[in-house]
Amino acid sequence: MCNKKMERRHLLDHEKDECTERPPICEFCQLEHPLSNLKEHKVSCGSRTERCSDCGRYVKLMDQLEHAQICSTTTPTASKDLVPEDDTSDTDG
Repeated sequence: MCNKKMERRHLLDHEKDECTERPPICEFCQLEHPLSNLKEHKVSCGSRTERCSDCGRYVKLMDQLEHAQICSTTTPTASKDLVPEDDTSDTDG
């Protein structure tokens, strides 16, 4: 990748750990992508959503760390806020 001269037996270790020209790994899909395309890829890949196991909302992959901090502190009341159970009984009577 970087055209550095070395013995073949060291090549795999170099490409895996040391080479500065190795393709970077996307933090969202863990796949290697060319550096020239990584920024564009991360925008589209990070925009994918996954359902939060705590609150049930769909959260962008790029927002999961921030959501985890918010969700972990508000999870007990979040589900009650989404589906109010006693509001209809209070208005009837």
